[in-house]
Amino acid sequence: MQHLGNRRQETMEELFGEIFLSGQLTRRDRLRLREALLADTIAEDHQDIINRVLHSTKRGRLQLKA
Repeated sequence: MQHLGNRRQETMEELFGEIFLSGQLTRRDRLRLREALLADTIAEDHQDIINRVLHSTKRGRLQLKA
């Protein structure tokens, strides 16, 4: 379980759950995903889920919000 660098120590799993439940990818979500990718310590299963998020956005299943 990888924690993201914010005050509440949100896990990647919680972030993915929030994104898919809301159906929206907010600017804050995008920044947190980018931060995880740039940390270069992301687990393979988390990388797969990020790819699903990007694919879902591309296909219109997730909406981009400001």
